[in-house]
Amino acid sequence: METQVKDLPINRDRKLTAPAALDRLLDMMKRWWEGESLADIARAYGISRQRVGSILAKVGCTAALRRMTDQERPDSSRRGWRHGMEKARKALLHPLAHRLTVRQRAALAWQAQSLALPDIARRMRATSQNVRGLQVAGHWRLERLTKREMPNDSIDIGMIEWGEVARWPETNPDRTNASTTEALAK
Repeated sequence: METQVKDLPINRDRKLTAPAALDRLLDMMKRWWEGESLADIARAYGISRQRVGSILAKVGCTAALRRMTDQERPDSSRRGWRHGMEKARKALLHPLAHRLTVRQRAALAWQAQSLALPDIARRMRATSQNVRGLQVAGHWRLERLTKREMPNDSIDIGMIEWGEVARWPETNPDRTNASTTEALAK
């Protein structure tokens, strides 16, 4: 039995497997960019127009964004790297992908369609450097979230979160400043 991921916005009824739901989401994004109305997309998939709007909004595809972007200019002839496309699909299928920001999900979703960075940047109304930064940040965030969900005995000792560094004197009494401790005790 194939696994199902509840976190993909299109798979709310959980009737689709995770890869099939992702393919539907990517197809909806492509139709949205080509200028189809939400009602046309909804008819094609048999769901409500409002549901299509909320699904597309979770990956940053809004009417306001489409009005601001330059849709008349054709896409570049370049395609994204196959490895990057597969890595983006894997990230979007991750059980914790819903914890990514909307712009991180959007950057990964457009990358999963094998688009080059300039084309993704135009669709997101951003620079290529910002898009690449969002993609990298999304992957790092998923790695950190995955490590955090692991049991304590399997966590890498070298990985210290900033919150733990800030609480260091509380957790390690040998590192406290003696004068500060005495001043607080008075």
